[in-house]
Amino acid sequence: STLHNLRPTSTQPPIHITHASFNMPSTDTVPIYRIDLALPPEQRYVQIAKDFAEQLRAIAPLYDLVLAQILVYPPIIRLAKFLVRLCLRRVHNDDENREIRSIAETAGVDLHLVVALNTFLDCLLGCTSGTVPVCDDDAPEDAPSHLMHFRTLDWGMPELADVLVQLDFVDSKSQQPDTALARSITYAGFVGTLTGVRPGLSLSLNHRPLLNTKTKSSIFHQVLVLLGRRPSISSMLRQVLLPPKSIDVKSAKDADTSSLVAFANDFVKNPSPSCYLIFSTPQEAVVIQKDYIGGNIKHTYDFIAQANHDTNHTLCCGASEFHHKALELEDKASIPEDSLWLSGSAERQNFVHDNWKAHSKRLGATASTGVADTAEEQSGNGSCVALAKSLRPNPRSRGVTKSVLKRWMMSEPVFNDFTHFATAMDPLSGDVVFLKKGELNIPSL
Repeated sequence: STLHNLRPTSTQPPIHITHASFNMPSTDTVPIYRIDLALPPEQRYVQIAKDFAEQLRAIAPLYDLVLAQILVYPPIIRLAKFLVRLCLRRVHNDDENREIRSIAETAGVDLHLVVALNTFLDCLLGCTSGTVPVCDDDAPEDAPSHLMHFRTLDWGMPELADVLVQLDFVDSKSQQPDTALARSITYAGFVGTLTGVRPGLSLSLNHRPLLNTKTKSSIFHQVLVLLGRRPSISSMLRQVLLPPKSIDVKSAKDADTSSLVAFANDFVKNPSPSCYLIFSTPQEAVVIQKDYIGGNIKHTYDFIAQANHDTNHTLCCGASEFHHKALELEDKASIPEDSLWLSGSAERQNFVHDNWKAHSKRLGATASTGVADTAEEQSGNGSCVALAKSLRPNPRSRGVTKSVLKRWMMSEPVFNDFTHFATAMDPLSGDVVFLKKGELNIPSL
């Protein structure tokens, strides 16, 4: 079997959109667009580019600021700006490249700026992501639950919140032309995937700030991504999410290893910027603490949460250091001024985690069964796969209701002045359960 084939038996309900776009919605609503994968790449994003042309022209110059945050060193930044204007003409994937060229032409934006938008955004997003067992609000006490994927996206650029969109991908030439194959929450003009769901799988990407510990190889990798010589991490996630080219994952050779964990072990081998990746099926989830190449993986059958600071893997799988001790301890003095929006990482993660622990305590339930020898395992926030513990689902663990999960996501500090959106996704049905746009009470850049 493959990860792509981890699909539920229930069918996906058809989307209720008959046109490519709506009239521009109110400021607190995220517009939904249908992207027809049966169309040539040049035609898929034309309506979005028309509707958001003015906003795209306004945000394109922000790439100067993004360059400074990614590449850090002034000489490299100056060189990169020159190369961007001279050489930045494509991304690695041919279909995405054709989509981007069409967006730039339709919106009247320089091509290199749209390419920059598509190669930088995935590196700088503060987020709170995770999974939790959820049941319907009116479900009986003994009703089964399955995992849902929660996610907020925070960033200090309110201009980008004006171009938030939900994309519903369809194939008009298939036997079910109106059925959404996958859904993505993203920005107009961005063709990769940062947050997405399809029947059987949901995924999200969180920024992993290594502060002043960037390596030459990771910077060199980012330059190659800029020049279209390597795929961005958001492009790789798109290949996982979308048919017909979704990444197939072979079954694990070890019968005790799930295909999701096997997929994670394979995915960490790809070069990418340091980040956190959260993948969930209806039954289990993994969090990858991704390095440039390699990384550490946690696994769960129920709750797991990841914000923007590392889990301490030095005691379980031999990680060389614990980068984010200051963030975990909420030591704001050690965080650079231009990264203060990350300072609430531990507070956000702990808020959701504490609510889950309180819920479990009220029900007298425990997390996934198995021996918990380390503080991380005892915390109920996933287990490092390197510990080789055989975790099992706990059938007695009752999930929270959808309304409770939404309340967690809409509460401070998870939903804050930097939040672009909060959402919950259902990897069983492939639906976006709820999506709320943030108010962003911060000045424009």
